[in-house]
Amino acid sequence: LVDPHLLDRLDALAARPEIRRFHFYTNGILMTARQSEKFLGYGRRFGIYVSLGGLDRETYRRVMGVDGLAAVDRALRALIEGKRRGGSRLDLQVKLRVPRLSWTCSSARSAEIFRRSAAAACSTLPSVGKMTYARHTPT
Repeated sequence: LVDPHLLDRLDALAARPEIRRFHFYTNGILMTARQSEKFLGYGRRFGIYVSLGGLDRETYRRVMGVDGLAAVDRALRALIEGKRRGGSRLDLQVKLRVPRLSWTCSSARSAEIFRRSAAAACSTLPSVGKMTYARHTPT
C-alpha cells in the first residue's frame, strides 16, 4: 500500500484477461478509502489478505511493532461495508497472527471464537468492548 503506483499496477493486471486472479498481502494500516473502492471494483479476480497482529491494542503493538490496530480496524470495516453495499465479490481474508503464549483469558476466548468462525467463512474485527463478525468470502 506504500507503492504510489500500486493502483496503476493492479489496473494493468486487471486489463489482461489471461490473468485470472491476482492478490497481495498487507497489514492494512495504510489502506485508504480510494484504494478500497478500487479493490472492490476488481471483484472476484482480486484477493487481499490482511495480517491482523492481535485482537487488542497491546497484543497488536507487540506482534506488529506499531500501534496500528485502530487504523486497520477502520480500514477493514470500510472495506467490508463497501463490499456489502456494492455486492463486490472481492476475496478478503484476515489472518490472525498472535503468539499463543501472549493470549490473556479474554483474548484466548476471542481467538477461539475467531478460529471457529473462520470455519464459517467469517473474519473477526476488533471493536471497543465486543467482537464483530463480518462475512467476507464470495458466495
